[in-house]
Amino acid sequence: MATPEDEFDPHWSLLEAIVEEILTPALARTSNQIGKPFVARVAVWVRDTEIPKFSLSPTDRGHYDVEENTDVRIRFRQTIKATRHLFSIQVQHAEAWRQQKLSGIWIKGDVDIAQKVPIFRVRDETIRYTGEWKKW
Repeated sequence: MATPEDEFDPHWSLLEAIVEEILTPALARTSNQIGKPFVARVAVWVRDTEIPKFSLSPTDRGHYDVEENTDVRIRFRQTIKATRHLFSIQVQHAEAWRQQKLSGIWIKGDVDIAQKVPIFRVRDETIRYTGEWKKW
């Protein structure tokens, strides 16, 4: 069983792949449903430490200061199998989104990195209506 001690900051290519395959489509779906654009501040969290990475919008990704309306925390944990990692993505939206009764999203799953291209499996995707952060 993976524990908090197994959390890690992933290689840039793994982070980029999860953002492209899992995070961006999830943000786009909810953005389209409520008719509000998103600008997300993406960070990896390792236990209680935040490691800021970049900002993400439907049209651009950058390392600059923008007015963000969404916070994203991505966590990774190693497992007994060296080529399999667990992931957790938590999204918290700002007040404009909350007025639409949507607080955020929580996505959990695993990734197999045995091949050249990582294979992600989403095990659970939950729309959140309360704004509290969870560790896992």
